[in-house]
Amino acid sequence: MNDSLKGFNLRVDLEDFKGQKYYAVYNYFRIGNETENYKLHVRGYHGNAGDSMTSVRDNHNGNMFSTHDRDNDRRGYNNCAQHFRGGWWYSDCYDSNLNGQYYPQGKHVNFFNRDGIHWKSINEMLSLKFVEMSVRPADDLSSENSL
Repeated sequence: MNDSLKGFNLRVDLEDFKGQKYYAVYNYFRIGNETENYKLHVRGYHGNAGDSMTSVRDNHNGNMFSTHDRDNDRRGYNNCAQHFRGGWWYSDCYDSNLNGQYYPQGKHVNFFNRDGIHWKSINEMLSLKFVEMSVRPADDLSSENSL
């Protein structure tokens, strides 16, 4: 297998302001190169946080990375990275946004512009206190982890 196509495991650890801890693990995680605009490849969720990366509504899998100056999202009328103040693999726009604005106590300045640190399946209305993404080489690089 080509080394550039090898997969990784992704673990996301999250904590809300009540001290509740969550995790999401994806059996396959890979980011494309610069010419692919750092396209996200992720699948195989398990954990207690709920799946906010490959959800039905705003599936982030297959999306290119967007920033305030590189609008690669699927929304036609504005730039999700500008609107929600953080680079991410936005769709239209997100079910997860782990590079959003940090809000002490999780309360947004503007309720209608939830630009905080979000994992929708935990809490759509409040920003998170803590988030950490960890990657490691996948244990099994069989056909499950090939593209």
